[in-house]
Amino acid sequence: MNSVVCEMIKNNLKKIMKEKGIKQKYIANKIRVKDNYFSMIVNGKHIPSVEIALKLAKILNVSVEKIFYLDYDK
Repeated sequence: MNSVVCEMIKNNLKKIMKEKGIKQKYIANKIRVKDNYFSMIVNGKHIPSVEIALKLAKILNVSVEKIFYLDYDK
């Protein structure tokens, strides 16, 4: 299940970041995490904490649900 969750978060984050034209390094700086930690989230290697998820949603101006949306039909 974790690999499915990581994959969906990865896909959702990459899509949102691309739509908004926001780079990884900018977000990592804004949420005050190291670039390599945020890279692990974006590349589906790590599930963000609730705190990080809330910060991401605020910076990206989306709901947390949009980042964590799981499409069980896929």
